[in-house]
Amino acid sequence: SLPNENPQRTLIRLTSAVEGQLTLGFELEMKEQAFPLAVAVSLPVVREANVQTGDLDILIPSGLVVEQSKVEGAQRRRVASDVAGGVAATAFRLRSPESRIQLLVKETEAQYIFTQELELKPEGNSVSLLMRWNVNVLRGSLLELPLQWPQAMREIWGLLPGDIVLQRQPGTSGAVLRDVEGQPDWITLTFLERQTGEFSAELRCLAKQEATADAVLSLLCPQVRERTGQPVTIRLLQSDQNRIEITAPASADALNAISSAGAGPETAGPVNPPRSLLYRDPEQPLLVSLRKQDPVVEADVSTRLAPVANGLELRQQIRFLIDHKDLTEVALFVPDRVQPIVRAAGIREPLRPVIGPSGKWTFRLPQSARGELLLDVGWIWSAQQSGSASQNAIQEVPLVIPGDCLIRSIRAQTASWSGLQVADPVRWEPVFSEESDAAWQWRSGQTGGGSSAIPALTAQNLTLPVRRAETAGFGGAESPLLILAGSELLPGQALTSIIAAWEDVPRNIYFSLENELQLESVQLGSQMLTTADVARTALQAVPTTDGTAVRWQILPTALEQLQGPTVLLIRCRQITPSGSAFYRRLSLLRPRFSAEEAALPVVWSLLSSPGARSIPLGSDFDSFDHGLTSALPWRQPVAAQHAADLASVISTFSPAVRTAVETCTPSVIRQQNASGLCLGTAAARELRVIEVPLALQVLAAAPGCALIFLSMSLFRRLSPLVPLVLTPALALTTWIAQPVWSAVFLPAAVAGILAGLCIAQLHRYLADRRTSGNSIANTAELPSIFGFPDLAAADVRDNHGAASGSSALQPDLSSGSAR
Repeated sequence: SLPNENPQRTLIRLTSAVEGQLTLGFELEMKEQAFPLAVAVSLPVVREANVQTGDLDILIPSGLVVEQSKVEGAQRRRVASDVAGGVAATAFRLRSPESRIQLLVKETEAQYIFTQELELKPEGNSVSLLMRWNVNVLRGSLLELPLQWPQAMREIWGLLPGDIVLQRQPGTSGAVLRDVEGQPDWITLTFLERQTGEFSAELRCLAKQEATADAVLSLLCPQVRERTGQPVTIRLLQSDQNRIEITAPASADALNAISSAGAGPETAGPVNPPRSLLYRDPEQPLLVSLRKQDPVVEADVSTRLAPVANGLELRQQIRFLIDHKDLTEVALFVPDRVQPIVRAAGIREPLRPVIGPSGKWTFRLPQSARGELLLDVGWIWSAQQSGSASQNAIQEVPLVIPGDCLIRSIRAQTASWSGLQVADPVRWEPVFSEESDAAWQWRSGQTGGGSSAIPALTAQNLTLPVRRAETAGFGGAESPLLILAGSELLPGQALTSIIAAWEDVPRNIYFSLENELQLESVQLGSQMLTTADVARTALQAVPTTDGTAVRWQILPTALEQLQGPTVLLIRCRQITPSGSAFYRRLSLLRPRFSAEEAALPVVWSLLSSPGARSIPLGSDFDSFDHGLTSALPWRQPVAAQHAADLASVISTFSPAVRTAVETCTPSVIRQQNASGLCLGTAAARELRVIEVPLALQVLAAAPGCALIFLSMSLFRRLSPLVPLVLTPALALTTWIAQPVWSAVFLPAAVAGILAGLCIAQLHRYLADRRTSGNSIANTAELPSIFGFPDLAAADVRDNHGAASGSSALQPDLSSGSAR
């Protein structure tokens, strides 16, 4: 505006002088927001302009309707501006400054729905209140939200400056809160621009006085005018120091708990989740108080029992629920004569205890825990320690109880095949369990409910009365008569299959797999037990206490269908190290049965990759060696040799057992491709082998070939008959001393010696043709090699003779001629 002149005149200074056509652009926004409104639009007049025209674009936001009441000196044209979605537009061309357009702007009545939320959160010794309205504008636009909140409430809950936020995608914006004149209980939340679609409006307040257990704050929910009485969702947040309690004295039934799934991401946390309430009578005030937060540690104890060879194996899982604190150590009440192994879930190393008085052991955690903590506790309870007179007597098995916490439940679980039962139905109530066949839950006798939390000291000396029924346990399994194993060595892994045979159907079959073995399939007779429909009723897996193996049991329901000799086929997979490029050293494992006798014969077949050979190491397993006859051209085929070896092992068993074993043998011992067959006993826990590839076997021919060639080239008088005689003698000696290693490397070494001999003879023949032979005058003057004269090469002999003859004809230069 120009000073001291009409405010309607404005001076625009150009950066440089313009000659010709000049275009000016203006963006104007209507300030008046009271509707309906008549608006006259014309061009700004540029003084001293010869010709002046203008293009006018009118953008109409959602919620407004624009009507053209009068148009003078203007015509419609295409809209040139980019119009956002939800905005209407029209355009005119004004031919002169006298052109006029009369518009009538009306407001469309907004139709919207909303939900209201209140969020209470401890802030030190006070309480913060967050009011949120989630609005969805269905028609028109919304410029303000009329609210009703008594002035007395605003004196208790002070609005924080700058905490009026309007949230919508893609960002946030501000809003203004205005009072309504003449209505002290009315306020209006005005937005900076008209809102359409979905958005949220938030107001944050803070209680002006401290909230304690004695000082109770009153809260009346703010409501949208003309839509009062709608339910309000209230969320109560808590901290590690304080929690909020809220009551509705006028209408207690109107305050109900609901799920907190709809909590915002900033309020929902895994440690202190909010409580959500639905208040159906928001016209009645609520009472808000702040209480001190009490740290809570609760525990659930689950005990799984299984019979083992020397007693009972107990595996307890203790689940801690920790609220409002960080737990750095846990305390357990450990009974006498119990040495438990305690591990935190996901950590392989056991926790180290600090033993205190009264059987209280303290375990320091590797890192502080909050929320949920799982501990795995395992030990063996021997029947002799309890002093029971018989197997059917009741054993009082002690339990490890967590300390310094509230115990919510204690459960005991067993499998149906174990024959274990809890013998006190008064204190231990049978309950349903999805994890085991039978389960019991302890009744404390103080709270009257199994799910009520009780102090840990109440259950400190708790025992589990267990009765063992007449059923075969782990130690009652029968040893098989024979084990046939076959391993196929592949790159990075080994596939092992075993056959175990019994004279008759055993009462129970237990076998264990170390953690390095992965179970592939189990076949009992002609029935596959690892299929989905059979495995539930035929197989049972129980991890061992030390965690190094998994024990499997074939349940009696699968054994009842068999008759006569029983054959069990187990296939498993073992991950093996790759090793070097020249050889691979392996330790092959197999499934082990619970009642294996030390003298139980074990036949192990090795199948290597094409061209490779496997050599057993150590003295636990001996290879079937057929001596020199296996290298003869007219020897028996490998399949016939292995069949004869296997028949000699099983010939001592009954015909029925031999027939059952021979039926399953081809699937385990592949006689046509097997590179080795070993015999050992069950006392050996593993078979250590070394796999030699074909490249290393071929490389064994190089030293013999090079040695013979160098020897024959240096000693030209050495007869070829010498290596031809020594080679069979040394080969026979080596075969007798090391038959297994000789079978791998000796053929290649002999082939290398013969190749070196042929090459040396060819070299001699070619050298003799190039060098003329000279007679030796005096053989007595020739040097001897290791006491044998006339063994030097022809060149050495020729040079020596020539030197002797030439020296006799030359004059002595040191005498005669000097005189």
